[in-house]
Amino acid sequence: MQTFTLVRMADTAFSTWGELGEPDGAPLCKILERGAGNPDHPRIAAGLYRLDCKPLGASRFDADFAALIGPGYRGIPWLPDVPGRSDIEIHTANSVEQLLGCLASGEAITRAADGEFAILGGTSRRAYARLYPVLLAAIAAQGAQLRIHDIGRG
Repeated sequence: MQTFTLVRMADTAFSTWGELGEPDGAPLCKILERGAGNPDHPRIAAGLYRLDCKPLGASRFDADFAALIGPGYRGIPWLPDVPGRSDIEIHTANSVEQLLGCLASGEAITRAADGEFAILGGTSRRAYARLYPVLLAAIAAQGAQLRIHDIGRG
């Protein structure tokens, strides 16, 4: 089982950003997610979660990501075992408004006009194209999990 690590770096009530690393600690990408105080879809609790890929056709993003990834696309990565939650996927986005509890990949984080964290325009899809085969290989080989650390908890 390979363990990827998401270290949350900073947050506001409505947005959080972190750094996703490979099992060996090498950085993979930045991650944007909702904040803990977001009333509709708050970020998931810190902890250890199984990573898997949804079966093809189970995500509304499949057609988009199949076009981005190409013939190696096998379904969207997700966290199937988050208590009290469902459909926590890893996909592209530029702002927290595009996330319903999911995690979005990016190369750089910025602040939007409203003060919330956002993914720097044009970097989410590039980061995802690099992230996807790494996650897929780990899931296919021996299984994968994601350990999420809250800010200041290392």
